[in-house]
Amino acid sequence: MDNRLIVITEPVFQGALSLYAAHETRAFLFHPTAESMLYADGKLFDGSEWLSLDETIRLAKVRENNLPLPEPVLLAGILSYMFHHGLRIRPEVETTEHKLGTFMGLSVGRNGFNLRDKLADLNRIYGIIPGKGVFPFLEFIGGSGNQWVLKSYYLYQLLKTIKEHLSATTTKKYYSKRAYANLVSAKNKTAAMILLQLICLVTKAGINTYRPSISLHTLAKRIPALHEILYGNQPANTRQKRLRRAIQPFLAPKTNEPETVSLEDPNIQQEGAKKSFVERYSCLNDDYADLKIDISESELHVSNPKAVITVHHSGLNQSQRKG
Repeated sequence: MDNRLIVITEPVFQGALSLYAAHETRAFLFHPTAESMLYADGKLFDGSEWLSLDETIRLAKVRENNLPLPEPVLLAGILSYMFHHGLRIRPEVETTEHKLGTFMGLSVGRNGFNLRDKLADLNRIYGIIPGKGVFPFLEFIGGSGNQWVLKSYYLYQLLKTIKEHLSATTTKKYYSKRAYANLVSAKNKTAAMILLQLICLVTKAGINTYRPSISLHTLAKRIPALHEILYGNQPANTRQKRLRRAIQPFLAPKTNEPETVSLEDPNIQQEGAKKSFVERYSCLNDDYADLKIDISESELHVSNPKAVITVHHSGLNQSQRKG
C-alpha cells in the first residue's frame, strides 16, 4: 500500500483540513465551542434552531467560536488513508486499528497511541463547503470487534468539489504525495504542519523555481499553533522557546540528539534514526537535487514574523525527471 499523505496543493482548497483562515478558501472546518450545536438529518442545529449554511459559515469564520483542532496532522492521515481506499468512489472505508495505525506509523494498543479515542474526539468537527453544505468531518464506528468503519461525507464531497473546480482550469493534479504517512506519528506537531506547508510551497512553485520562500507570518495564517506562538498571550521568552522548537528540525544539525522515532514504522529502518526530520517524513530530498531548507537563526524571533524560510534546490533529481 502507498504509505504517503495526500497533501492538497490547489490553493483555494489548501485550507480544507483547517479552521477558516483566508477569504479565498473554498472549504474549511468548523469545531464549535457551543456544546448545544448538533448535527442531525443533514443539518446543523443550535439547540432546536436549524442553522442555514450562510449562518453556519458566518459563525465558523469567527475564530473564537471554534475550539482548537485536536491532532491536526491526524486529519491529513485520515484523508490519505480513505483516499487510498476508495474515497473518490464512496464516503466510507472499512479498516482495523492495526491497519490504520500501521499506515500512519503509530504504535497503537494499551501502551501506544489511543487511536480509537482520538478518532472519537473528531465527531464534533464539521466540514463546510460554501454552496454545497455542511457535513460531519468523520463518523467513526468502532465496534467491540476489530472491524472499524470510517465515514466522511465531507471528504467525499470535498474531492468531488475539487474535481469540479479543476474541470474549469488547466490544472490536472491537486495534491502532492511527498509526505510519508508516518508524519502523523511525529512528536513535534508544529514542525509537522510546517513541513506540509513547505511541500505545498515547493510543489506549487514548480520545478524551475529554485528558491521558493514563505514568511513565518504567512505560515502562521495556516497553522494555528504557530499563530499562537507568534501572536499569543504567553511571555515573549516562552513563545521564543516554542518557536525555536518548532523550527529546530529545519535548521542545520548541531549536537542535539535526533528526535526519537518508532523503528516499527515501515518508512524508517534502523539506520533511518540518523536521518533529518525532512528525510524521515518526506521524500523531498529524494525528489529534488541539492535540497536545503534555510532560515537565518539571527532573524528567528517572535518579534520578527517577516522572517523567511527558503527552500533551495537545483531541480528534480534525474530519477524524477520525465521524458
